[in-house]
Amino acid sequence: MVPNSGVAGEDHVPPEWGGGICPAPAADGPGALVPTAASVDVRSGGQVTGAPPVAVDPGITAVDFATFGSVTYAQLAAAADIRLAGNQRFRDELRPVVSGGVCATGVVTNWGAPRDPTGPCGGWAPIVHVSGNLTIQGADQGQGIILVDGDLTIQGPFRFHGVVIVLGRMRFTSAGRIFGGVLARGGAGGGSQSEISSGGRVMYSSCAVQRALARTPGGVGSGSGGTARQLSWFEVVG
Repeated sequence: MVPNSGVAGEDHVPPEWGGGICPAPAADGPGALVPTAASVDVRSGGQVTGAPPVAVDPGITAVDFATFGSVTYAQLAAAADIRLAGNQRFRDELRPVVSGGVCATGVVTNWGAPRDPTGPCGGWAPIVHVSGNLTIQGADQGQGIILVDGDLTIQGPFRFHGVVIVLGRMRFTSAGRIFGGVLARGGAGGGSQSEISSGGRVMYSSCAVQRALARTPGGVGSGSGGTARQLSWFEVVG
């Protein structure tokens, strides 16, 4: 049975990150922060949970996807550890790479090892910038920050711990998991809904967010934790 798709605003500790890596969960927040109630469409057993499940902020605009605390999207992109031009597609390629017992951070398909936090690549949490669309179709994994100038499509059991910022539309149509926070603008100016279906789940994790933001320029710090939990302009389908 495919688990229900959804967005959870309750603070989660990733299963592999217990045992002293993460502090106790913080206060729960909204599952989704959106400009209007009509921005969220929950159908066919999909779930949005949190405190409250959906919070409406009419002040949300495209500008909210350009500035995060003391750093801008452009500054994050400029500081990226991994830069990928044009449209990118990965299938079972994104995995930790270790050479001679050391994490090979120069390999563009090495986005860290969220499933092995004490291993050689457990501390590698890169900023990844894709200047077009990004499609992930396999049982890939990564951690850190993903910046997508276009659309993000996830069709495999992808596991990611950290922050995902999508300037286009996000389509999460698989039983994957994102622990951390997602900001999805939609189309130009936020005009196109994103979608989570087929068992995909976004689960807020203050620990994953803070570990990802620790490497950002300008010291984004804890002040952006609330922003990084938001998912805007989306529909959830079970």
